[in-house]
Amino acid sequence: MIEKNEDYWSARALREYQYKGEKLYTITAAPYYVKRREIIIRTLRRLIKKYKVKKIADLGCGDGEYLRILYNDNYKFTGVDISSEMLKVAKERCKEYSNVNFECSGDGIKGDESYDMIYIVAVLAHITDDTVNELIQNAYNKLKVGGYCVYVNK
Repeated sequence: MIEKNEDYWSARALREYQYKGEKLYTITAAPYYVKRREIIIRTLRRLIKKYKVKKIADLGCGDGEYLRILYNDNYKFTGVDISSEMLKVAKERCKEYSNVNFECSGDGIKGDESYDMIYIVAVLAHITDDTVNELIQNAYNKLKVGGYCVYVNK
């Protein structure tokens, strides 16, 4: 589903950038990335509160920064990423948090869990055109009835 070149994703996980004292793992220009992340986090927090979301999946969690920022003891989080190296970073960032689990998968969310919300940030640009539908269908199938899927491409 997602570009399954583990060497590529492992190498990306090892390329970190420093910006204002923060480690970033993005190829997007750092000031743009940080500003965009602030907007996305604000929007996700508003949606979580508005819809009383409790169980959340981050599909393509990468370095776990969204999970770390959004963390709250009242929620249960699952981070999913294709890169085992990126998941190491995510686990380190979230090691203090008890309600965060991680899955390594290039085929979407595994297991029998269902979620109130699944967010997908800057992931679809990394998958092949012929597998977009499969990833979206996977996310849809993992939503609880009445659940929400939030997709951000940039």
